[in-house]
Amino acid sequence: MASHGLLRFTEDQELLRSSVRSYLEREIAPQIAECEREHRFPFDQLPELVQLGYVSGIVPEEHGGGGASFTDQAVLMEEAGRCWASLRVIMNTMTIVSLWLTQYGTKEQKENYLARIMAGQAKVFLALTSPDHGSDLASMTARAEKVPGGYKLYGTKTFITSGSIADFGIVFAKTDTSKGREGISAFIVERGVTPYTAHDMEKMFIRSTTTSELSFDGAFVPDSARVGEEGQAMRIATHGLNIGRLDVACGSAGLAGAAFERSLQYAKDRHQFGRPIGSFQLVQEMLVTMACLTETARLHSYQAAAVLDAGQSGEMACSMAKMISTENAFRVADLALQVHGGSGYMEELPIERYFRDARGFTIPEGTSQIQQLIIGRELTGINAMR
Repeated sequence: MASHGLLRFTEDQELLRSSVRSYLEREIAPQIAECEREHRFPFDQLPELVQLGYVSGIVPEEHGGGGASFTDQAVLMEEAGRCWASLRVIMNTMTIVSLWLTQYGTKEQKENYLARIMAGQAKVFLALTSPDHGSDLASMTARAEKVPGGYKLYGTKTFITSGSIADFGIVFAKTDTSKGREGISAFIVERGVTPYTAHDMEKMFIRSTTTSELSFDGAFVPDSARVGEEGQAMRIATHGLNIGRLDVACGSAGLAGAAFERSLQYAKDRHQFGRPIGSFQLVQEMLVTMACLTETARLHSYQAAAVLDAGQSGEMACSMAKMISTENAFRVADLALQVHGGSGYMEELPIERYFRDARGFTIPEGTSQIQQLIIGRELTGINAMR
């Protein structure tokens, strides 16, 4: 076993961390500033990222993946978040879509779509959220009307990562409006096959990703595009959301770690009043707070991964990890900005990016308040949302 902070990992996991960090620092980090300015993501790097273990690693070996554990996945996502939040977001979306296709896709869907993702040859999206309902997925208004040979999609999806640039994605829509959560189904929507309009949305954080609103007006999807059975989509979504929350938690812990490491070094190097600012008690107080918040985020994230590795649903553990890690990461980024002073505002340093991205992570995959309601439901057995 090897140690990393307060946690212990196998030699293979430390080797994974070392190789991934080395690659990201060498190949991805030098592109970040330009990509952030141009609001683009280097999708040409996908094949190499997949080879490292992203996206494919957690997919079972019988489907061409690496059969990695959730703890391995946590290592990958922590390193992605440490390097670049936009990278973590893209890898998260691709991972969830891959797992859904692995678990619920037909043989043809796996051959046509999963294989392309696993080769790093496809950009994908995941369309869950509706404009008027957000986290209330059961109240989504997008619907799929059954017609001979398939369905017609109607409605709008919003905050969709890569929505306007993806090759294909999975759209959730109601096939039976009378059944609530049990009336929602999932469909593969492919560019050039199922027509839809996409409107890109400007945003504060993860600027190198594309976020879109998608609109469907009677777009036809064949029966072969449905993922799983009718009405099964929310069961599909629940598992994916748990993994998504784990990914966000780990990425947030990675971002917090990067912000802390830079602040610690800055406090040693920056001199004021004839001595390093790290010698000032109030600066040390901020550094200690950042260290504690970062380690707490990491501990909760890896605990959630361990729960999933044990074969449990992990709903409460993943919600706790997501809530604590994202809130902690923003607090760490806020303190990092304070330690850096005026330099922290400047785009030549990554601190302002950490601040923006960390603030954004308390909202996607369910806000901190939604996580509290999930945790409360698991503790009491009473659902405060319904």
